[in-house]
Amino acid sequence: MTEIVSGGLLSGVMPAQKETWVLFAGVVTQDTLRSFFTMFSNATQQGYTLVHCLFQSTGGTVSDGIALYNFFRNLPIEVRLYNVGAICSAGVIAYLGAQRRIAAENSAFMIHRTQSAPLSLTSERMSAAANSLILDDARTEAILKAETTLATKHWETHKVADLWFDASEAKTVGIVTEIATFAPRKGEPIFFI
Repeated sequence: MTEIVSGGLLSGVMPAQKETWVLFAGVVTQDTLRSFFTMFSNATQQGYTLVHCLFQSTGGTVSDGIALYNFFRNLPIEVRLYNVGAICSAGVIAYLGAQRRIAAENSAFMIHRTQSAPLSLTSERMSAAANSLILDDARTEAILKAETTLATKHWETHKVADLWFDASEAKTVGIVTEIATFAPRKGEPIFFI
């Protein structure tokens, strides 16, 4: 974790901005949440104002993705999430919580409706599972509508299939705020979540 100087005040005094670089590659789960909560708690207590996070995820659970989305949106420090490969499913929902969402030119994103395997379910449990899927779809779609400008054609595909975006298209619809790559300065410490 390092301290840099950036930005300026009207008086010409340059404030110090303390930033750190971290890596995450995994599925969004309760363990993931615990790791992010711990890392960001430590960062805020140590006076960091900016966290750069390489975020690679094949998805996870809807509730945990929504929890990370809300957590990132309301942190008292700036969060920049970087996609350098692919972010899918619940990972995309979490990613949308960052103030700045950066993607490498050759990265990709995938969203789809909530899924569940109906193994060994009674009719009552299947009905409850269907209600849960409907609730989770409503929650994720509300976030997608609030944070992106998906077109009608995207929503139509989303109803029946996985919806993939390259970085450029993801920027056009608002999933991404800029195209760049995760590039810590030489000698910069990088921490793994």
